[in-house]
Amino acid sequence: DVRLFYHDHYGQGSGPVYSINIFGCTGREASITDCDTSNIIVNYYTEHKYDIGVSCNK
Repeated sequence: DVRLFYHDHYGQGSGPVYSINIFGCTGREASITDCDTSNIIVNYYTEHKYDIGVSCNK
């Protein structure tokens, strides 16, 4: 069971912002760290009010 939370549900983060729209997850990964990250764009100037959170339960 995977749940996605929008608009800083867990509080605003800090540091670089990664463009999630090109985050390469297929749904078959055992962990979010197994997703393809070769095309991620880092944006240092985007506000953190749009941060998302992920909750994974088995």
